[in-house]
Amino acid sequence: MTRDDAEYLFEDGEADRDAAVAMFRALGLVVVPVRQLPGLGQVQVGREHYIVEVDNDQVSWRRRTDWLDDNLDRVADSLDWPDFSKEFWSGGGVGWHATLSENVESIERNGLGAESRTRGMSNRWVGAAVFVTLDYDEAAYGSYGDAVFEIDFGAMHRDCYTPHVEQEPAVEDAERKRAVLALLGDDEYVVEEEQGMSPSTVIVHGHVPARYLRVVSG
Repeated sequence: MTRDDAEYLFEDGEADRDAAVAMFRALGLVVVPVRQLPGLGQVQVGREHYIVEVDNDQVSWRRRTDWLDDNLDRVADSLDWPDFSKEFWSGGGVGWHATLSENVESIERNGLGAESRTRGMSNRWVGAAVFVTLDYDEAAYGSYGDAVFEIDFGAMHRDCYTPHVEQEPAVEDAERKRAVLALLGDDEYVVEEEQGMSPSTVIVHGHVPARYLRVVSG
C-alpha cells in the first residue's frame, strides 16, 4: 500500500496505540508532534491535514478543520500565556480615556474611578474597571465622549502604583486561538471575533488618581 492509496482510504477514526502505529506505518504516514501542545500530532494525507490526539493508550485522528471546530477553544485555554499585566507595566508609556466634557471637572478633581459599565457581551463579566486605549485616534474619534484624558502609565509605574490590567477577554481569546493555529501551521481557519473589540484596549482594575491625568482634547 502506498501514500497515494492513503489519500483515498484514510478517514477519521480511532484505535489503540499499537493498532494506530501499525496503520500509519502501513500507509507510509508520519505523524509530526505539535510543539507546545502535548499529546497532539499532525499527519498530512494528500491535501488534507489530520490532527492525531493521544489519550493514554487510545489514539484518534480527525480532519484538522473538523477537529478545530470542536477543540480550538479547549486547546487555546490550555496554552501557557504571558502575564499581560506584568508585561504592560514593564513598558510604561501612556494611554487615553475618552469621556463626556461634562465629566472633565470631576475627573480632574477625583481621578478616574473603576465602573461596572462595559462594552460588548464578552465584557459583561469584567466587573468594575477603567477602559483605556493605547491608540489616541480610538479615543479622539470614537463614540465614548468629546473629551480625552491622557494617562501617564510610566509615572504610575515609577510610583509603584500598578493595578491589575488586562485585555478585553474576546481579544485575548482570539489571540490564543491564533497562537494555536500558528503552532499547527494553519493559515486558512478563520477565527471569529466580536465586533467592537480592539487589541489597543486596556482594562484597568483600579482607580486612576488625578495626578496621572491631563486633558489633551475637549
